Amino acid sequence: MMQLKNDLERKLFAIGVEGLDDRYDPAVRMIWEYRGKHGYHSRLSDCMVHPVRGSFHYAQALLNRDGEGDRTRAHDLLYRVIPLQDINPARDTYGIWSYFLEEDLEEMDRPDWNWADFNAATMLRILDCHADKLSEDIRLRLKDSIGHACRAIIKRDVQPSYTNISIMGAYVTLFAGEMMGEESFFQYGKQRLQKLYDYNMSKGSFSEFNSPTYTFVCLQDLAHLIDDIRDGECRRLAEELSDLAWMTIALHYHPATGQLAGPHDRAYDILLSNATRLSIERALDYRVRLVTDYDAFNKQNFAGSQFTAPLRCPEKYLPYFTEDCEERVLDQTFAPGRLAYTYMCRSYTLGSLHRACTWNQHRIILGYFGTANAPIAINLKCLHDGWDYCSGLLSTVQDKNRVLSAMGFSTNGGDTHINLDMVKNATIRAKDFRIRWLFEGAVEHLDVAETDADSFLVEDRRSDLHVRISFPHMVFGDLPVRLTVTREEGKIGIDAVILESTEVQEINFAALSHALIVTQMQITEGDCPLPEAVIREDHGLLTAESGNLRMTFPVKPAATRDVYSDIHLWRNGDAYQPAL
Repeated sequence: MMQLKNDLERKLFAIGVEGLDDRYDPAVRMIWEYRGKHGYHSRLSDCMVHPVRGSFHYAQALLNRDGEGDRTRAHDLLYRVIPLQDINPARDTYGIWSYFLEEDLEEMDRPDWNWADFNAATMLRILDCHADKLSEDIRLRLKDSIGHACRAIIKRDVQPSYTNISIMGAYVTLFAGEMMGEESFFQYGKQRLQKLYDYNMSKGSFSEFNSPTYTFVCLQDLAHLIDDIRDGECRRLAEELSDLAWMTIALHYHPATGQLAGPHDRAYDILLSNATRLSIERALDYRVRLVTDYDAFNKQNFAGSQFTAPLRCPEKYLPYFTEDCEERVLDQTFAPGRLAYTYMCRSYTLGSLHRACTWNQHRIILGYFGTANAPIAINLKCLHDGWDYCSGLLSTVQDKNRVLSAMGFSTNGGDTHINLDMVKNATIRAKDFRIRWLFEGAVEHLDVAETDADSFLVEDRRSDLHVRISFPHMVFGDLPVRLTVTREEGKIGIDAVILESTEVQEINFAALSHALIVTQMQITEGDCPLPEAVIREDHGLLTAESGNLRMTFPVKPAATRDVYSDIHLWRNGDAYQPAL
């Protein structure tokens, strides 16, 4: 049952539901939203749509508010969206919904099987908290729909490496099993919870490492599991997994900037949202203030859904959110073959993954500086016509405040998505292709100067903080690579421009004998020169060495596995690699 803790929460919850009220379309009995130009699974783009999941959430919010007419509208919503589920067991899409009313499952680019988990979780909480407000008919329809979703979840059997869906599916099947007396659902959920517990506790981290998005999604589902499931052993496992998630958040929280220090293996935004900061405040019973201006919340940017989850941060982590950050290094193998390195000090942070593709959900190199009111992020990206290109392969070696990186290219990867939008024949069509060091946030405080042919100095006028960037090696076939500074509202880019044309051109990565960009960056308090990088090439492998950091990287694009097998990293002469 949702419990609002104070007047602030009551005010914000009301604002959130009013925002949904404004988007209700009585003609179709669903809410509407804008579908942007870039998205996954759906073929719909740049248009107004009626979302299934959002309409379930609105029905739940109406029942939580329970004002005049809210129960009637909630029934209207549920009667509309429940039947959109595929209930034919013979079909691959059995138990799931499409994203939008305007697009059937057959019309989607690729259906999203996660919708069984997400929507069933909402329906279960509607049944558990509001059964007395529902008609007998809608209660039966909800139970029937939840049953279909559970059978789809069991059939799919997501593995524990897919953390948030693994947790959510365990929660749904456990809760449905207990609520509806379905022993097979419950036993499956319990086995799945044990499996994901063993997997994540053995690694000491979730696979979606340090994700500002998915760590909180996991925490919300674990909080619901702890509150809703009667089985004591299941609650114990969930409590320990929740502690693991809070430990990750606490260790990476940087009070001076109000951000979660990088790297982020999966993220949607570069800066921590006020809604996420509010979730941390709430989990700490408002003993710490992280949101600087509660008036920044409005009907357009706040849904209030986090108030349904009873988040609780363990007391032992409180100092991480209230005290200045002492200098520390986090060096962690968080999954087989995956290394994350984070450096934090009082005024800034810098973190990196030792290798990853340049998907827009990866924050492979990520730094923060500035203030909690006006933070600035720095992030390295590969852009195809202005959008993140997934087939860049970035490898990085880091020592505290300095990184040395090389970006090559895969011939068998994705374009905008790692598996939903694959590049065909290693060839893309583009007007623009570039590598960008992106500064985002309060960039009006920055001065950027080109210091020589391949180097830049960025200064924060509010402090003595300096960022130095250089590109000691830039080769991309026969195309000349030039450096430039780009500016737009809230962003500054230091770009290595590979292609900039008014006409569409083809880039065949398999035909390139040499396509590799080497760059280095450091953040310092007070200006300090970057070590000079030494570049050598031998038999198709390029070696870059800068101070105590060194790497080798293949110069020719190839299949991802082949590129990775030829990458080697060293720091202080020792191999820089995951422990597993």
